[in-house]
Amino acid sequence: MRNNNKIGRIGIISPKDTEQYHFKLILNRRKGAISFEDLRTYDNVTYKTYKETAYAMELVKDDEQIFKMFEEACVIMLPNQLRKYFVNFLLTENISGNNIWEKFRSKFGEDFKNNQELLALRHINALLAKEGMNCEDYSLPQPDEDITDGTEEINENFVLECRNTYEVMHSKLNKEQRYIFNEIIQNKNKTIFIDGPGGTGKTYLYKTLIFYYMSQKKKSYQ
Repeated sequence: MRNNNKIGRIGIISPKDTEQYHFKLILNRRKGAISFEDLRTYDNVTYKTYKETAYAMELVKDDEQIFKMFEEACVIMLPNQLRKYFVNFLLTENISGNNIWEKFRSKFGEDFKNNQELLALRHINALLAKEGMNCEDYSLPQPDEDITDGTEEINENFVLECRNTYEVMHSKLNKEQRYIFNEIIQNKNKTIFIDGPGGTGKTYLYKTLIFYYMSQKKKSYQ
């Protein structure tokens, strides 16, 4: 047997998994760490969490790192989730959101049929309003209040988009993935654990299942 100490890749981690996400940020930046404690140590200070360490290293203050966070979020989150994540990020970091908005504006409103960016801003503004803030507080464009709310439209378009995405993804499942997919949807009361080496298509299968259940108007948890 040949030892191989190389890491082939580090998979996508949801920014919602706070500690794991900041752990990955540190791994991508630090070289030569010899322990988990070493990874949580910066400038001769050992922090309790990876999040605290990442903040001390200013990994989430740099635009490039912030953009990487949102690039990954765009891959694993639906537009509605992405808008909520954006708002939580603004409230937590208390920084201008204009650069993020300008770079990812097309992603924030993909679940709307018309007036995508403006309706996305209205939703973002409404979420901020719950915390006593608004878009202008974070250097974001103030949305036009005369535009249609779009609540019914987003629900219908959301289900349709999920159905279309599911059909495309399902058509690309291989034989083994299709077998597992059928086992899961046909055995509603069973707990099924999926395991396999990296790169064998587990994440693709998970996403196919998620879009299937959402296309059926059923709750799905990532």
